[in-house]
Amino acid sequence: MAKDTEKQIIKDFLNNYFQSRKSQYLKTEIPQHKVLIENGILYEVENNKQILEIEGNSIILQDVLLEIATKKLKRELPNDISEAFKFVNEFDDTLRKEYNCERVINSFSMLIRGLRGYVLYVLHKRGLDIKSFLLFLDEENRENHLYSLERSFSTSCRFLIIPRQKYLKYL
Repeated sequence: MAKDTEKQIIKDFLNNYFQSRKSQYLKTEIPQHKVLIENGILYEVENNKQILEIEGNSIILQDVLLEIATKKLKRELPNDISEAFKFVNEFDDTLRKEYNCERVINSFSMLIRGLRGYVLYVLHKRGLDIKSFLLFLDEENRENHLYSLERSFSTSCRFLIIPRQKYLKYL
């Protein structure tokens, strides 16, 4: 299958997710579930193979999500960690407004948390030294950034090391 076709299937799935905000689906709900499973975007629940869950840390999923964010916000991902996190927060706010769930806590949190980790991964790949960024912050700003960065960093480590399918074998 062509990469463009796979990417469109992923975009269609994300649009469905944005509307439903469900983290689990029956296989019958997603006609293209095999493609999404093959790409590590969905996986079968261990005790019920008919139920699929989203793998929020899928590199392919997050790459497409970043592309959607870039189009919706009409700008590229900034090369600065603080600005990049603001970019992700703005994307989250945009989704909440667009899908009428501004007052729903954690509406898109699983994907947004994964996107924050993926953004750190992208910035790292661009050559940004994340460790130095933290070391050069004054004490007040360091504390403000640490909580968000710690959660995102653990996610970005997965992007750097191993995909979910292989990761599960090590648990």
